[in-house]
Amino acid sequence: MAGPIAPPTQDSALSTQHSITVTALAVLVALSRFAALSRSIWDWDEGLFCLALRDYNVVFHHPHPPGFPLFIGAAKLIRIVVGDDFHALRTVSLIASMFVFPALYALARALRFPFRTSVIAALLFSFLPNVWYWGGTAFSDLFAVVLFLFGAALLLRDRYFFGSMLFAATLLIRPQNVLMAYPWVLASWRRRRVRDILASAALIALLVLGGYGLAARATGGWQPFLSAARAHQRYVATVDGPLNPARAAPVKLLFTFAIDPFRAGGASYLLCAFAGVAFLRPRRRDLDVVLTFAPSFILAWLMLSVTGASRFAVGYMPMHVLLAADGMGLIAAFVARRRELYLDAVFAAVIIGCYIFWIWPSLTEVRTHDAPPVAATRWIEQHVPRATGKVYVQGGMVPFADYFLAGYDTEEARQTFDPTAVPEEPNAVYLADRESSAPRAINFRRPRSRLWALFNQRYFESSVVPVAGGPDWKTGKVDFEEGWYAEEIDKTRRPFRWMGSRGRMLLEPLRQRGELSLQFFAPIDAESAPEVTIVINTIAVERFRPTEPDFHRTYQLDSRGGAPIEVVISVDHAVNPARMGRGGDTRDLGLRVSGVVWRAVAP
Repeated sequence: MAGPIAPPTQDSALSTQHSITVTALAVLVALSRFAALSRSIWDWDEGLFCLALRDYNVVFHHPHPPGFPLFIGAAKLIRIVVGDDFHALRTVSLIASMFVFPALYALARALRFPFRTSVIAALLFSFLPNVWYWGGTAFSDLFAVVLFLFGAALLLRDRYFFGSMLFAATLLIRPQNVLMAYPWVLASWRRRRVRDILASAALIALLVLGGYGLAARATGGWQPFLSAARAHQRYVATVDGPLNPARAAPVKLLFTFAIDPFRAGGASYLLCAFAGVAFLRPRRRDLDVVLTFAPSFILAWLMLSVTGASRFAVGYMPMHVLLAADGMGLIAAFVARRRELYLDAVFAAVIIGCYIFWIWPSLTEVRTHDAPPVAATRWIEQHVPRATGKVYVQGGMVPFADYFLAGYDTEEARQTFDPTAVPEEPNAVYLADRESSAPRAINFRRPRSRLWALFNQRYFESSVVPVAGGPDWKTGKVDFEEGWYAEEIDKTRRPFRWMGSRGRMLLEPLRQRGELSLQFFAPIDAESAPEVTIVINTIAVERFRPTEPDFHRTYQLDSRGGAPIEVVISVDHAVNPARMGRGGDTRDLGLRVSGVVWRAVAP
């Protein structure tokens, strides 16, 4: 007869509580990842990834050498059930980003960090602005780092061959992760069985060579594949790396790469200060952390693009959060001699709260609006006939044109190309990755602000310019009625107008559907953001609070029986610089509107 069931021990109860806590936090972090989902691709590399799903060829940089075979392979599988290339790539990154918390927690525990310190480190890592942002893009970085964290945790937990397989997997995304082989070396040293070590090394080599072998086969063979890889390596060294004479000295770049790669300010300084505290009483686990991630940091600092510091830092910032969590725990333990205050949790909550507050407007922007290059190409699709139109493409926009404007007659333009001074050509436009001051230029902008360093410091402006003799789309007259101040000219010689709390304008009727494009500026640096209401023909079409000073709105409208279209813009409060002591302007200023364009949409 079976004996009585033993009551649960305190240790088992504690283990259950820990499991519930980790699971709940993992779910919370996973759900928060949806807030960072980008609405569109934004960068050159994302365009190349999308082209790779359509036509994989490393020689043509679809994608960059050596080809990201595991990332592209995973996206191709997702593409079977997902509607387009971008969303397939983004889904791979999203799934990976949903596992950042358990991945970092698993590594921390494998390194023998205490439970609370491990949880704090995982939460800090999950809400780093760059980790959060890049997990919603079509880039491969989060996929690579999550695989590495899980692989390193398995290796240090003596799951030797499974850990080796995941380490090989991360090399099939970022081969430079071979510099982070310390967990494998440490696990091999502990194992001390030569046969197992050789078998593991052979397994890693077989998987990596097999993956890149498939990439080479898809490219046309090893010779063109290796030639493309060597050429790209030279490019990285001479343009991004130390062979570029314009690159700043390493000492000047140290702060950017080591302390604040996305320029979040105080929260990053505080995080690094806590990491420094860990070295006041260093432990073996701290040394293991440094030996694991420092090589990746050194590579990024000395070799990789300065403008990409935010993205490259994703690979080594587990070091920052693990050391910071250990430093917080050291301070908490010192204070706890008198009273348990959970100071380490308080410190972490403050830093995480600051990061969330800092990044939220940026996540809102990328989640709700197309990036300027995509907006520009979509404008061309709507306004330039595919059968008869021609698009001259500035070099930085080539991947976007190749992907979005397939079927158009496109031609890469020379650096000196001037769309306003070329022979007449019907239905021809110039697509560029910068603003244009040409008379009929259509400009697309994204506010820089905090996104500038969080992203890659490029593609914040794009433009479409009709070439001389190109399409002359019917432009309607815009009459500024009551509520508007007199027209002014800014330093770039562009007109703008301020309105008070309410401004009314009338749009000339067109014979076909038209598009109204408005560039706004809200003085949110002086006071809280106003609630903006847009009313068109007595119907409120939009009501919102801007998150950045500069923002853009576009509306497609039908004329009603030949009558003018009435547009009323209002805000719930305006600012008065004179009353606020910020200058001598006595006007009530609600919004500044510039770049107003009302034009027909091509059939």
